Amino acid sequence: MPSLPQDLLAARVPAGYPASMQSDVWRLLSQMNSPEQPFVTVIDQGGIGTGRIELSGTTLINGASKAANALLDILDVEPGQSALISLGWTWQQSVWQAAAWMAGLQVVWALDEHCDVVIDTSRISTHPLGMPQPDAGPNDLTAEVLGQPDAWMYPSFHTEQLGLIDSALRWAHEHGITHGDRVGVETEEAPNVGDEHFYLPLLVPLIVGGSIVFAPRVSGELREQERITRVLPAK
Repeated sequence: MPSLPQDLLAARVPAGYPASMQSDVWRLLSQMNSPEQPFVTVIDQGGIGTGRIELSGTTLINGASKAANALLDILDVEPGQSALISLGWTWQQSVWQAAAWMAGLQVVWALDEHCDVVIDTSRISTHPLGMPQPDAGPNDLTAEVLGQPDAWMYPSFHTEQLGLIDSALRWAHEHGITHGDRVGVETEEAPNVGDEHFYLPLLVPLIVGGSIVFAPRVSGELREQERITRVLPAK
């Protein structure tokens, strides 16, 4: 896939980022502009009690660092292995996508016989506060992940991911997402993150210097309350 022209890159990249982008996801995360601002917001309009959960960029990085440390130190992953992250439209999806790319894994959107690592709800809790589920099974890693340092222990680790970043930037452009957008994703009809919206939980808001809101439906009222600038249905 050819790279985007430099003038298009410059138009889409947040102020302060070089037009050539960074070459891996960790460098994008560590150089995030305004990390104290909201990055991912999850709103439950189904009445099951989760309410509204919001992670700042800093909180996302801390969580991703714990998860990436766990991938290397507990699961013994190796760069280049493939990983399926299947945690639905939750903040954990964003955190674990970040962690997998930090650890040099190839993140896939569908399970096949060649997949090396699967992170799903049998292994990681999607509890609003990240706590282990009361009925956690023997494969649950949540408690062990919480015990990891919230700083990335391998900051010199580098995996070339420019093609991945370029593809995500292209996807954002094709869907009309621009610098600073707060994107509302309507998740009611698609409980899982598939290939069509693979870049949304993490890379799109990270690259455009924006943020993401997951909600079953994005009403006019919600759009105003959350200051959403772009709405995409997940189908």
